[in-house]
Amino acid sequence: MNQWNRRDGVGGFVWEVTNPADDKTVGTLRYVLEHATEFGDMIVIGEDVYHIELESVLLLTKRLHIVGPCILARKDGAGGGIISVTSSGDVTLSHITLSPGDRDSGVAISNDGRLALTRCRLLGNRAMRGGEGSVRNHGTMAMEGCTIAWNAGDLSGGGIFNSGSLTFSGCVLQENVVRIGDDSGATPIMLSKSGDADDFPSRATLYIPLSETRTRRKFRVI
Repeated sequence: MNQWNRRDGVGGFVWEVTNPADDKTVGTLRYVLEHATEFGDMIVIGEDVYHIELESVLLLTKRLHIVGPCILARKDGAGGGIISVTSSGDVTLSHITLSPGDRDSGVAISNDGRLALTRCRLLGNRAMRGGEGSVRNHGTMAMEGCTIAWNAGDLSGGGIFNSGSLTFSGCVLQENVVRIGDDSGATPIMLSKSGDADDFPSRATLYIPLSETRTRRKFRVI
């Protein structure tokens, strides 16, 4: 388990995740999340920890910067989502892949705080019992250089469901599907034909080259 003071003038500590297990033993991601401070600690996923299978959702409540590359996925048979940022959370994820979430319930990322994603990928997440497949944002969220593809929701937001503030820059949204679909006041960025979520026919691709912001308006990308 490596921990050292940050030298970039930001403050907080730098932690290294060296154990891919999903428990609170020394060196695991959960151990680091529990022991990190509130002052903007950086968590670096070690080069030997390229894939972490989760038994339950990661609850992020602090100011953190988590840096990959790493794949975070739900263990087979484990229900629920992958990451949940609470209202007290202020989190940056860099070079993290979230794939897949549970096929029956739970969105890959649920955000009620502040969340920034840089060069992240959300691929193949599915929620088939009244949920969103990839992102549910009720807070403030920014995405830069991210790919959101092949995700599926049951009722809304196969790719993204937003009711907070969401900013895109240089992102690709591709082949995300809502099985039933209910606009329910949402303003769509891209709509694709509803269909069987287990069948991914050819869908249009939305590429957002510069920057687009939606604030206090509901919208979804499917």
